[in-house]
Amino acid sequence: MDKNQAEDLVYGQLKELMLPSGFMVKIREQNGNDDDIISNQATSSDLSNFNIFLSSLIIWTDLPFAVNNKLTAELIKKLLLRDKYFILFASRCHSMGNLVKFDYDWGKTEGGKLTYTEDVSRYLWDYSKPMPEVTSDDFFEYRIKPYEVENPYGLQERTLEGGKKVRFRLMDGHSESWLMGLPIDQQTKNTEIRARGLELLVESKWEKVENFMYFSKKEMSSLRNVMKEVDTQFSGLTDLENPATGQTIKYPIISVQDFFYPEEI
Repeated sequence: MDKNQAEDLVYGQLKELMLPSGFMVKIREQNGNDDDIISNQATSSDLSNFNIFLSSLIIWTDLPFAVNNKLTAELIKKLLLRDKYFILFASRCHSMGNLVKFDYDWGKTEGGKLTYTEDVSRYLWDYSKPMPEVTSDDFFEYRIKPYEVENPYGLQERTLEGGKKVRFRLMDGHSESWLMGLPIDQQTKNTEIRARGLELLVESKWEKVENFMYFSKKEMSSLRNVMKEVDTQFSGLTDLENPATGQTIKYPIISVQDFFYPEEI
């Protein structure tokens, strides 16, 4: 029995993935124990259930912070968010198929409860190929985009309009966890900037930005544009249309119970 056959016997069918960052992971099939991990109430409040799940799911990776090509639940927090959600969507397709079924209740006067089916493979892409143009038949608005910076897991250094030099990291699991734990009275328009650990170059020394009073409105606009350009966040949305009224809403597909616990496979 060769190594690949042995791995298949232990882990089930394996799947190798190129992540939006360009790094590779090899994942196993999901099993019944994963249901306990994902649904654990004690760890789900801060999303650490997904850290535990992903550390078990990934059996090999060349990510730069891996130890012996493995990731612990603590190291999973370093995963960039597009990489993280790409793995979750790819694992869903690999282990349970592409189709997610769910109901949405529009209300009695608007058509009532309707059943929808979403092909979640549409959110994924083979990043060894160029992304489809908007005019292409393969284009999908909500697809997970690749990172288009040279070193996505390194600090991103940029010069703002006006000349200020800043650096920051792209959104990762630490950022996501910090945002979730932030009291509502501290959540502002600048919260996502702070979550990226923004630093400002002051007299040849990098200083962590705790206060934005030293940035003009024009500089703040430049900063937000820079972050949006290099680190657009994955929304995980799908469009639901009410056939009775033509109304369309955006709905978070990953929140659907069938995403992790399909009744039929």
